[in-house]
Amino acid sequence: MAARNLLVVSPRADLLGSLVFSLEAEGYSVTGRAELPEVEWLKAQHFDACVVDQRALDREHFDAIGFCILAHPVILIADKLHPFLHEWVSQVVVMPDNAELLTTALREVLDAGHDLPLS
Repeated sequence: MAARNLLVVSPRADLLGSLVFSLEAEGYSVTGRAELPEVEWLKAQHFDACVVDQRALDREHFDAIGFCILAHPVILIADKLHPFLHEWVSQVVVMPDNAELLTTALREVLDAGHDLPLS
C-alpha cells in the first residue's frame, strides 16, 4: 500500500520540522510548507489530508474557511481555537503538540473518507 500523502502547513519552523519528521516516521508521505499554498497548486497535488497550524490561517475568516473546504479533510493544530473554524475542520489538536493525538486524529480522518462539511 502506498503511503498516504499529507500536506503540513505551519509558519513556525520548529513545529513544521517536528510535524514533518514525526509523520514521516509514522510512514506518511509529507509535504511541508511555511505558508498556505496557492489554490491551483493545492488542487493539483491531491493530498489525502492536511495538517494546518492555525497560525498559518492569518487571512480573513472567509479565506480561512475557503482553504479548509478546499483542503478537506483538515486537522487543525491550535493554541486556542478560533471558534469560527471549528465546524470547517475534521479534527482539532490543541497545543502543546501531542504526537499521539495527531496520529490518532489522522487515522480517524483518513479512515472516515473525504465528505465535505457542507454535504
